Amino acid sequence: MNRVKIKIPNENPLFSTKIPIRITDINYGGHVGNDSILAILHEARMQFLHAFGYSELDAGGNSLIMADVMIAYKNERNYPLQYK
Repeated sequence: MNRVKIKIPNENPLFSTKIPIRITDINYGGHVGNDSILAILHEARMQFLHAFGYSELDAGGNSLIMADVMIAYKNERNYPLQYK
């Protein structure tokens, strides 16, 4: 099966946010697990909707259902050990 490619626009994003990585997001390989990535994306999606005055139940008069998802990894993410 061929890999699906996602074209990610880099110019003038409509929205951006920062979501901290929690220690519970880290899997046995020492990086953020696939399941955690999906949860983080859902949080970003909710923040995006809220920023524009929408919700999952009312996005311009329509409800939203995530029927499919595709994740394109740009790099690995680890837990930020910034404790002194």
